[in-house]
Amino acid sequence: MAMNLNVYFVSFCISLAFATTILYLIRKRKLKEQYALLWLLMSAIMMILSLFPSILDGLAVRIGIFYAPSLLYLLSVVAILFILLHLTITVSSLTNRVVILTQTLGLTEERIQKLERQVEKAAEVQGLTTAEDEEQGIAIPDFSPSSEQHLKRKQSYDQVCPSSLDPDVNVVLRHDPSREEIR
Repeated sequence: MAMNLNVYFVSFCISLAFATTILYLIRKRKLKEQYALLWLLMSAIMMILSLFPSILDGLAVRIGIFYAPSLLYLLSVVAILFILLHLTITVSSLTNRVVILTQTLGLTEERIQKLERQVEKAAEVQGLTTAEDEEQGIAIPDFSPSSEQHLKRKQSYDQVCPSSLDPDVNVVLRHDPSREEIR
């Protein structure tokens, strides 16, 4: 029986050290609370079973396990498998979100590039300077809202881009229920 008490004491110490480590990681913001709760729950169950070996002994007899401390470790392995399954599901969901965000970013960058080309085309029609001219130190005309050049530029731009958006460029991001935030 002294051997069993030592095994239970070691199990309790390991569970306590593990719970302390989890709390430290939460405090340092290295672990989110939603994941830490699973680990803390597992650790608490292990501590209770280690402190009250009669619960574990009774459960082992009912299941047909002859050495009760081995049930303690079997339960911990099963709990870890469930936690791994939960984390794998979360990683899969996050991977899908990254793909969607990457695609959305690509479409947005393409839209910006097309709009920039339309603006440059409008500027060329009016003989305005481009960004390269700015870098070379070439003076840029005054386009304040009260200037006559501003009105001409706006009219020219409206001719090139009537609705400020090319129908080929218009990307509408609608709400998609499959893209719901993971909780």
